[in-house]
Amino acid sequence: MAIFIGYHGTDRTSAEAILEEKTFLPSGTWQDWLGRGVYFFEFDPHQAFMITKARKRCSKDKIVVLKSQILSENFLDLLTDDDRTFMEDFAKELETKIKEKEAEIGKWKHQEGFILDALYKIDPFDLVRAAYHVPRKHTYFRCDYETVQIQLCVKQTECIQVESIEEVEGHAQQRI
Repeated sequence: MAIFIGYHGTDRTSAEAILEEKTFLPSGTWQDWLGRGVYFFEFDPHQAFMITKARKRCSKDKIVVLKSQILSENFLDLLTDDDRTFMEDFAKELETKIKEKEAEIGKWKHQEGFILDALYKIDPFDLVRAAYHVPRKHTYFRCDYETVQIQLCVKQTECIQVESIEEVEGHAQQRI
């Protein structure tokens, strides 16, 4: 059993509903990066805050970051070579469908979502874990690391431990 700690940013109204109902509503479409699901940042409340600020375009005081524990025995981990190879092999099998979709809507940014949603329909899994590259603005010349966000897209919301959902105290924008 793998245990993940995820941070989900949202607006105050949605956070209050999540805390009261103890449930997240999956969002997204096949056009989103990891497809349909509930998105979390693993171990990074600051990223959850920043993406919410950028996407919802609301003031800092209206953004809430929620922390949740997520348990899974059946997940796709795109940080590992085996699972990346598995997904890439499956994507090759979908090449005709991808081209048909491109003919219908034109090019789209994140084909991974389409591929992952198609894979999920065939063989459901709890969540996807993946690293997303974040361009760095400034680099200290002695530090040669990659800046990434580790994101979780939970497909099976039953994996989210409802008793663990809590608001992150303090200010996520101040790097908790």
